[in-house]
Amino acid sequence: MGRAGLGRFLPTYDSASRRRRAGGFTTSARRLGRRSRRRGHRVKARCLMILALPVFLASCAVIPNSGSIERGTPVGADPNNQVIRVIARPPQPGMSPQEVVQGFLDASASFEGDHAVARQYLTDAQSALWKPSEKVTVYDGLFTIAAGSTTSLKVTSGLYAVIANDGSMRVATPARAVGFDFRVERVGADWRIADAPIGLLLSRADVARSFRSFNLYFFNANFDQLVPDPRMIPVQETGLATTLIRELVAGPSDWLAPAVRTAIPDGTTLAIDAVPVDAGTARVDLDQRVVLTNDETRRALSAQIVWTLRQLATVSAVDIRSSGQPLSVTGVANPQPSDAWISYNPDAAPYPATPFAVSGGRAIKISDVSTELVSGGAGFGNPPLSAIAVSAGGSRIAGVDEVGNLWSGAIAVDSPIVQMTDAPGMTHPQFDSAGNIWVLGADGVVSVVSPLGVSGTVTIENFPAKAAVLGMSLSPDDARMSLVLQRGPRRLLVLARVVTQGGVFSLAGLRRVETVLTDVLDLAWNSSESIAALASEGAGTPQVYEVDLAQGTVTSRGAPVGPRSIAAAPGVPILVGTESSRVFSLVGDQWVGGAFGNNPTYAH
Repeated sequence: MGRAGLGRFLPTYDSASRRRRAGGFTTSARRLGRRSRRRGHRVKARCLMILALPVFLASCAVIPNSGSIERGTPVGADPNNQVIRVIARPPQPGMSPQEVVQGFLDASASFEGDHAVARQYLTDAQSALWKPSEKVTVYDGLFTIAAGSTTSLKVTSGLYAVIANDGSMRVATPARAVGFDFRVERVGADWRIADAPIGLLLSRADVARSFRSFNLYFFNANFDQLVPDPRMIPVQETGLATTLIRELVAGPSDWLAPAVRTAIPDGTTLAIDAVPVDAGTARVDLDQRVVLTNDETRRALSAQIVWTLRQLATVSAVDIRSSGQPLSVTGVANPQPSDAWISYNPDAAPYPATPFAVSGGRAIKISDVSTELVSGGAGFGNPPLSAIAVSAGGSRIAGVDEVGNLWSGAIAVDSPIVQMTDAPGMTHPQFDSAGNIWVLGADGVVSVVSPLGVSGTVTIENFPAKAAVLGMSLSPDDARMSLVLQRGPRRLLVLARVVTQGGVFSLAGLRRVETVLTDVLDLAWNSSESIAALASEGAGTPQVYEVDLAQGTVTSRGAPVGPRSIAAAPGVPILVGTESSRVFSLVGDQWVGGAFGNNPTYAH
């Protein structure tokens, strides 16, 4: 049975109701020898050259794209994943109230012994009440400590992000200040903190030292592709595999839950509350609920578990059990090797991996050795097209003509393209995995057009007043949508989840995922967990930035002269279309000019 039909046989579990809140995240974790395969090769190979020659010369060498670019097996240790121990200093006699608060904040970055040193700055009563795992408030820059009275103090700083007790992180609105109140009292001759805020207050540097980002994996609405749910996990000596599986079983984050599904039955727990790793094999022993599932469900939950644990360099196989007995999964050995479910790879390169573009109103395909017109009506420019989209597998094409009407058809000899809508002004066409075409209207309204030409409006929940959508890009898993949102003079990168109910689509949970980009021109997904944005910071010139959705970090990749549009996909080079009607490719850290064309794209 194909993966596309899996949703019919899998029970739909209410992930949101399953979240475990009392425990928070575990503060003990296994020392990392290396980052996950997922993050192990953040810099993708850009190994082939683009030669610039006119588009209609069949012999021209252009953007190379044959052969998939894949992440390799971890070798050795990655120093970025080593635990950097924070040497916490205990309180000293004669400290002032300000020094006590300062010392407490510094010591909070040490997770040793459940923040044993930080607790020495608290009264016994406050130490019993303090819950550092409840949340982490991440501040940006320096903080100030001001005394309100002899015994009250306020700590003020710029807010960068908040990490919830399940490890999910949300970036704050830029330039937002946050204040925390402390109260101290005498314990003997010294001051101690009698009232402290809930959770931890850490700097961005503290978080970089003490946390690592990992994905939990859930399924999209069709149960045909895995969706990453990034979590920030405090890293120490033991138990990282246990932490990841506890959180996976508990369900997706509140933000992502309405857009994803899980094959793990509701209420499932670990039969033994630990996931030991011995000689590369992680043992996951679930309770008896999983025994009652059918084989399709077992395959799906196995994929979720294996993909979540394969991020650990110490795990090469997973032994999945139910109450001590091996869980039988048809066609898969137990222990299951870490590559057992590679067909669900959320970062599989597009097929075909060759880029497409528009030249002179005609759709073109840019291959290793030539550029050629695509087969069918789109390649003849009848009508002339300004932007196109190609379906996964490369069998269908959609495009908008010069006035913005939507057209679509097969990529096949003698196959015409037909008009799908009579609504000028449409832009940003793109396919989803079901063959629907998503477009952005002239009024900023997102629409979905079915393969039969039935059009429906996509509502955006809690859409901000006086804002407009100027651009959009659907994630490879169809569960998330990145948007260019104009608010006043700024054009911002915003993320939304895609919710499907009864065949009706909506976007919800709008949130910023970074804090520095102020003028976003275009965007595309270059992996399941990062976005390539053509944007600028402040008054700077437009460049390509890679935005890490887990941590909100932004990395500049430069840009060719006159950038206008961007294309990206997992495992293939980032492309930029320019004002000179030429397509440039990011090769290593260099932008190399290639074929002549506009609005490049990859199959989706």
